[in-house]
Amino acid sequence: MPKILLTLSILLLLAAPIGAQQPPEEFPSRLVAAAMERLSHEVTYDGAYRRIDYPGGDVPDQIGVCTDLVLRAYRGVG
Repeated sequence: MPKILLTLSILLLLAAPIGAQQPPEEFPSRLVAAAMERLSHEVTYDGAYRRIDYPGGDVPDQIGVCTDLVLRAYRGVG
């Protein structure tokens, strides 16, 4: 996924309400750090439907679409 798409996705998500688990001033920088870490993973775009466990399921780490990558960045924040 091009880095610009990931960056734009993160900027859009930063406009979302911030959870109460972390101080608001720390959350954006931790989310950006988690998203930047995701850039080191080799991910192939695959929009095929896959059944996943719920809640907390995920497709295999080496495949996904933009929303999978954004979700993984959020999970990286905790």
